Amino acid sequence: MKTKERLKYDLVSEEYLSTCKEGLIVTEMSFSDAIYMLSVIRTGASEDLEYIVPHEYYEIPLSPCEDFDEEILMHLYNAEALFIHPGSQNETVEIVKKDPLSLRFYPLSVHWLLHYSDVKRPEQIVEDLERILTSKKEWPATWSSEVSALRIRVALEESLQYLRYVMREHGFNFTIGEKTIQIVKSLLNKFSVAQIYNFSWRAAKDAAAFYQRKHVTKQHAANTVTGSIQRLSEKALVEGWEVKAYKRNYNMPQCMVSQVLYNTTLQIGNAGFDRPVPKKK
Repeated sequence: MKTKERLKYDLVSEEYLSTCKEGLIVTEMSFSDAIYMLSVIRTGASEDLEYIVPHEYYEIPLSPCEDFDEEILMHLYNAEALFIHPGSQNETVEIVKKDPLSLRFYPLSVHWLLHYSDVKRPEQIVEDLERILTSKKEWPATWSSEVSALRIRVALEESLQYLRYVMREHGFNFTIGEKTIQIVKSLLNKFSVAQIYNFSWRAAKDAAAFYQRKHVTKQHAANTVTGSIQRLSEKALVEGWEVKAYKRNYNMPQCMVSQVLYNTTLQIGNAGFDRPVPKKK
């Protein structure tokens, strides 16, 4: 009888071998998946490109937050662009008790394999990603229509990342919910991420002052932040304010997905941070 460890190894290996035949074909990927794939490779690939290290060993942040990192890895796994490495640490992969032929795993903890084959080696996949992403002439027909959605997602996550940061800096334990997400998202075609930083900092400062002045609970004060951001942004639009654009915070360096999207692919550099996301045509 196979040990649990051997069974897990065999299940992971079988999943990879049964799917990987021709290797990853970049032009069959979505635009987002191609951006994510190159970002994961740049952030966590081993020197020989044979595998992706676990999340804790990434040299540069993959995305603005850990939840988005996990979403990216699972997205690539479900798209069969990444596979669990059979050599992943034993505790990172588990056999589902009710289904001995199914696995449960921890996306941020496992090692990953690229979707390569004898026909298409890892270095060829990286070359394809780099070449196609940087040359719009080689883009699949659907990619251009997908750019705006990914820009909005990245800008949203960068904006929320800063909001969490300034709330912590002002002593608040703030959980971002759907209301805040929708309000910040509604600003992205009107204001840049750098300007939304401004609104977030002012809203957090005002909440801290409200807490001190009115002696309300911290939760009560924190709950004013979302509405404050909305009021500040609306007033800026109505009164034609020149909203100062903040610089990237030293404690939150540009993540790899942002670098690959704005610098490598779209080649607009800081415009992805300093300018609003253009409305989709």
